[in-house]
Amino acid sequence: MAYARTSRSIPLPSLGTWLIILVTGSAIFWIWQEREASLQTELRPGEREATEALSHLQDMEAVVSEGPTALPALIAELNNSNARKRGNALFVMRRLATQAEPALPRVTELLADPDPRVRALALDVYCSIRSSPQEAIPVAIPLLLDSSALVQEAAHRMLLHVGPDAATALLPLLEGADPVGRLEGVKVLREMGWPPGQQSVEAAVRHLLMANTTHDHALVALIKYGEPTSAELSELLQKRFSPIDAATSAAFEKLVRRGPAAIDNATDLLDLMADKDTQYFYQCTRALRGMGSAANSAVPRIRQLMNSVNPWQRAQLLWLLYDLEADSQKLIPDMVEWLDCNGPSDGHIPFHAGRILLQIDAEEARRQVERLIPRINQPPSTARVNVFEALWGLAPVAEAAIPALNQLTEVEAYQETASLRILRAMGPRAEAGLPIARRVLARPHSNISQAHHRVDVEKQLEAARVVAQLGPAARPLLPELRTALSSPDWLVPLATGSVASDSLLFRSLLVALLSLETSDPACVSVLHTILQGQTHQIHGDTLIALSVLTPEAPELPGAFARWLQNYDTSDRRSVILAIPRLQSDRRVLASLLTLELFDRDPAVRQAAAWTLGNLRAEACGALPALREALIDYRVSQVTRTRGLGSHGDDKYLNLEKSRGTPDVDAQWDRFQDQWLPNVSVGELARGAISLIENSLEPTSE
Repeated sequence: MAYARTSRSIPLPSLGTWLIILVTGSAIFWIWQEREASLQTELRPGEREATEALSHLQDMEAVVSEGPTALPALIAELNNSNARKRGNALFVMRRLATQAEPALPRVTELLADPDPRVRALALDVYCSIRSSPQEAIPVAIPLLLDSSALVQEAAHRMLLHVGPDAATALLPLLEGADPVGRLEGVKVLREMGWPPGQQSVEAAVRHLLMANTTHDHALVALIKYGEPTSAELSELLQKRFSPIDAATSAAFEKLVRRGPAAIDNATDLLDLMADKDTQYFYQCTRALRGMGSAANSAVPRIRQLMNSVNPWQRAQLLWLLYDLEADSQKLIPDMVEWLDCNGPSDGHIPFHAGRILLQIDAEEARRQVERLIPRINQPPSTARVNVFEALWGLAPVAEAAIPALNQLTEVEAYQETASLRILRAMGPRAEAGLPIARRVLARPHSNISQAHHRVDVEKQLEAARVVAQLGPAARPLLPELRTALSSPDWLVPLATGSVASDSLLFRSLLVALLSLETSDPACVSVLHTILQGQTHQIHGDTLIALSVLTPEAPELPGAFARWLQNYDTSDRRSVILAIPRLQSDRRVLASLLTLELFDRDPAVRQAAAWTLGNLRAEACGALPALREALIDYRVSQVTRTRGLGSHGDDKYLNLEKSRGTPDVDAQWDRFQDQWLPNVSVGELARGAISLIENSLEPTSE
């Protein structure tokens, strides 16, 4: 039987199938070609222009890298018919600055170019070519009226670069008939200002207050740079800009400088203070305080504000009342009332009321202390917290409260911090309160890693400050100080997150020890033990303390040398300044200080130069390094000495600073007593060379 044969491979397309494939492919190719041609017709001109401009800019960059010799080629490109290419040539020409002066005529012509980008770049190049910025003023001012914002901005920027000296040149615009010119001119003056005494400029600006379009700009310019009237200041303050801008800050400064003469604006200030927006509050109190007794008429309004502001503002108002009330005796009932504040003492109102009462009438303050003493032992409450606040404010005359404080803290240890604050504020009269400080200092505090250690730190800090205030009168507490300094916590690295507070506590203990004015051998031994520990954050302070207690100790120069070689901490400058106090051989230290002359910190370089000069002949080996320091590129740097800060006559802020932050650093300054003059490293190095060389000259018989 015959079987039909079948193919096992892929069958070949027939002729008809081939024809269909060919026609379909041709159609697709034709459609694609048409689409590409359409797209190229739409995009190719822009793409070509952008590509050419970028390539041209790269060419110009390469040309200008050749320096002034490239100028002819650049000038040639300034005549290019393509605006982008003219702009590219200007863009790179700025690098040549004054070397491009031969191009100035053509650049001047381009200030009127049809293309705004070219005009803006031409102004930049014109300014870079001119050796003095003032020479560009005549060409920049007309461009403030250009139709393009890009060109106007360039002219504005150039005039600001010149600064107030360009103010008089703007007068034709300010006084002209063109409203656009007046507006653009006063916009520039609003940012640029004018030199003092140019009455013609100020008069022109004041005249612009009469036009609505220029009024606001002229008002701000007058406030910032002129001598505004009370009415003009009032108008600006009533605008209540938020946040406070430069004009508002300038307005407040003008009011402060006017002092009593600013009384016409007192109502504006009081209205701002009554506003719920508190951003102006401090500035207003500062301006009113400057008016002094002239603002006595504002006292009734301030009394009304007392019940509508927050506690912190209320405390400021208490001091403002004290500053403004012509008859301070009238304030006594108010202060007595605020001593008995029943609400939360968020603003420390009783404290401030007590301090003010103390300044008004010390005898009345003592009577209030006697009245408050029985309330010390009342059950814990907000009212008792306020009693402690009041006694804190009255502390300088509150020694009668010490027995009650001693008795209370024996049974309620959590009142120790508040009691110690009162004792510290008493100063020399707090001697009877030493038992409280003794209990705190003798008590082993918790391990540094424990959270409630923060409470112990605060207590011991206050106790140490009490000792420092009393000075030698607190010598009975020397064993307790030794106990606190002997804590094993000072031998191990301080826990992360507690370094600042624990370092502050250690420094406060050192201040207390040094205030006793005694070189207790046991305490000195404790400090040497601490130097052997791993807590390098406190080693610098330890060395400074030892330089005060035992400056003659022969081992101290070696200890200072090891510290300088091993540690690079923020107190490096202070340790270096303590070196001249040492009385043993300091030559090894002089050798190390030559390296400090090239430290990255200018304060350290200054300290090293000053210290080497004070080592005299022992630092003779440092003379080559000192002379090398004179040619160091950083030789002219000056670092201002750290000040304690001041708020001038603002009694509230001054008191808040001393009350709210530990004053350990201020006390530490007594023992770290070398503060350098505000001179450069070079001046100190030259002085050191002179001192050393003079010490080497043989003295005449």
